Amino acid sequence: MGIENTNLYNELVKRKSEYVVNIDKVYVKAKEFLPKINRVFANYTGHGMEHSLNVMKYMFDLINDINMLSDLEIACLIYSALLHDVGMVVSEKEIKEIREDKLICNGRKYSAIHEYIQDDLECIQECVRPIHGIRSYDFIMENMNAELFLVPGYTACSFQEEVAEICQAHTMELEYTVKRLKSKDIKGENRLNAQYVVMLLRIADYLDIDEKRAPMEVYKFIAPSGYGDDEWKQHYIISNKNKIESSVANRKKIILYGQCKNPKIHNKFLRYLDDVAREIGWWISYSRSTFEDIYWLLLEETIENRIETVGFEISDLKLNVDYSAIVNLLMGEKVYGNKKYGLRELIQNSLDACKVMREYAPQLECYKYDEYVPKIQIILDYSNNQLRIRDNGIGMSEEVLKKYFLNIGKSYYKSNDYMYQGNKYNPIGNFGIGFLACFMLSKEVIVETKSFKEDKGYALVLYADSEYICKKECDSFRNTFGTMISLNLSNALAVFDNDVKRMSSFLKNTFLDQGIDMYVEEIKPGETKLSHAIRLLRYEEIIDGKSILDKYFDEISYAVEIKGAPKSKKMFSELELSWFIDNTIVCRYSESDKILEFVDMEFKEFKKYLHNGDLMLVKIRGVKKEYNDEYQKMKELCKGDVILHGKQREWEEEIVFPISYREDFARLFEEGWSGNETIRWNLVWAKYEKGDATWIRNIFSAVIKQCNFIEDLSGISMEVGIVSLLEIGQDRYLELKCSMHHVADDEDSSATFWKGIQLEKARMRIDVDIKGVYLGEYYLNINNKRIIPNISRDDLDVEDEKEMKRQMEFAVYSHIVENVKDKEVADAIERHAKKLEETKK
Repeated sequence: MGIENTNLYNELVKRKSEYVVNIDKVYVKAKEFLPKINRVFANYTGHGMEHSLNVMKYMFDLINDINMLSDLEIACLIYSALLHDVGMVVSEKEIKEIREDKLICNGRKYSAIHEYIQDDLECIQECVRPIHGIRSYDFIMENMNAELFLVPGYTACSFQEEVAEICQAHTMELEYTVKRLKSKDIKGENRLNAQYVVMLLRIADYLDIDEKRAPMEVYKFIAPSGYGDDEWKQHYIISNKNKIESSVANRKKIILYGQCKNPKIHNKFLRYLDDVAREIGWWISYSRSTFEDIYWLLLEETIENRIETVGFEISDLKLNVDYSAIVNLLMGEKVYGNKKYGLRELIQNSLDACKVMREYAPQLECYKYDEYVPKIQIILDYSNNQLRIRDNGIGMSEEVLKKYFLNIGKSYYKSNDYMYQGNKYNPIGNFGIGFLACFMLSKEVIVETKSFKEDKGYALVLYADSEYICKKECDSFRNTFGTMISLNLSNALAVFDNDVKRMSSFLKNTFLDQGIDMYVEEIKPGETKLSHAIRLLRYEEIIDGKSILDKYFDEISYAVEIKGAPKSKKMFSELELSWFIDNTIVCRYSESDKILEFVDMEFKEFKKYLHNGDLMLVKIRGVKKEYNDEYQKMKELCKGDVILHGKQREWEEEIVFPISYREDFARLFEEGWSGNETIRWNLVWAKYEKGDATWIRNIFSAVIKQCNFIEDLSGISMEVGIVSLLEIGQDRYLELKCSMHHVADDEDSSATFWKGIQLEKARMRIDVDIKGVYLGEYYLNINNKRIIPNISRDDLDVEDEKEMKRQMEFAVYSHIVENVKDKEVADAIERHAKKLEETKK
């Protein structure tokens, strides 16, 4: 099939139109260039000459009366069908420049995309595809002979700009056609409704979806995968070529026939139908309100779907969202916990905007000689009862407003439009819902914004209880750019108990200084403006005097106060076994004879009782026989509940002796141990007294009789304890803490920050188990791209927190190892740390 077989072309031939000569030349040019699309887009469905001819066919089918169109309008339809995808042609030189980041495609950089997509060809496609309409415009204006676009009989009357704009508009927002193209124009003797031409181009482009555009033999040859595979398969479910049929009341309708066996592809197809229906609905409404009736889109808005499903049923069930319910959930205290976080979210948005602007500024002419100075203002206008948060950041374009800001859950900073630009700054905004938090402060919100890339600003008025938005142009940023959010001052300030100082204090406690000036300005009736800067603390200030452990992390700063140092022990007497009373006696216990032998506190042989570093002890405490009478009298006075204190502690005697490690005793851990940092004790006498632990009775009955205790069993307590020791070379040990805690006073202001913003619930407390080493105040500032806080932005994800603590612990151990002068001690701690690391993995 060639152009001579199309109805549009034949209509001009029938009219003997002078446009045909140049159309033939453009057709030859397109036949030469369109096949080159395969240089980069070979795995895409067809965008070559056959697609262009199909588009011309559907354009003709959509026309109400071809006789009512001018020769120029028909020529523009043919030109745009032939040239709208020419921007997908990429030269070898361009490919080289794209790979080297010398050719930046509407802000997109190959190197930035390659961080997310490792495939070279896909990276180039992602650079070109989103802007192929713009590239088509450039190709038509810069690479095509201007004479091909002259109105016959004229030497200066051209429609080149119109064709280029039409081709660009086929990939742009619908409103673009209204702004850039005319619906009423005259070129020579011919009318030209360029908006009508792009309407037919866009709808016809949608309708070219069937096997003819995705030949099966090509599909098998290129074997696309993932998203591309779904795109190809979607074409195979439609079997009819002629998709536009006559309907009643002089209307036409789109009917699709076919068969689908794959539910996933069918769902994708339904989304495609939704897109086409939205496009058609918009043009039906617009054409009737704007065009003459000859240009009306007389098409039924509903597409007749006759696709037969095989192996599954079509359901009219569809997930729907209740706007009010969702918005009330996301903008309420159920997510953020406190209304004050509405202000935090707005300041975060301003920080993002200013930091991104700081990257763009050196490229702008206006900052060629003057440095960009980012600024955030919190303005309290008492006369107008408004609290305004204003920044001089990047601002928002109309496209960003519609595509991201007004789409709940869709973050611009997490979109390809931003990430593929290769900006160094990784913004705070992740979820696309933070702005809704401002409704906790005010039920009516005014957003005024102007992008640094555009000349026009916009104002939006939003209400908490309505999805409808008022939009108008604004001049708040007449000679500059940025964003200003206006809230009800009375409601917003009430959240901070009507205290401006309290609000400022909240900001100081929430944000670290990030090199962006922040001011609170008060405008009172009849008074001059009062302004004061909010002095935020720099991270470097708050970590002064602490150990800096940043080198152990990736894009995470960690500073912690480390107190004390490891101290090696050689003898039993050097162990820090607290809770020993003055009358403690150390013994050696013969397990075979069940006899106690008194030894001194040095007890150099204690190491022979060690089992994997654990030393098991038994402690028996009772009242000496010589104090039996006094004890019995006190027992009567206390009705059996005797607590010895003060001078009466002299009545007690304590026997401590190590025993060989026993698994049955170790299992006492499972039933709960108590103790101090060094030793874990488990009180076992209660079990003995009740008679439900015969193994304890058998082992210690003879031992108890050897102790100088009264016969009254209620006056005796017995505990089993474990001390964990880390061996250092020959006859030296480090004690390991069994219960770990931070040494922190009331002044402790430890904090976890994420990109300079405090996560109030993220208390990253860790400690090391080396006796003598304690951790005090800490500060953590996370800038790692992978780590994202919870939706409330006050804590970390459970797994992230677990991994963060593991890394913090590793960093502290490594720091201790580096700073211990005794190499044997350092080696032992390093072995211990690695063992702990393996256990936690």
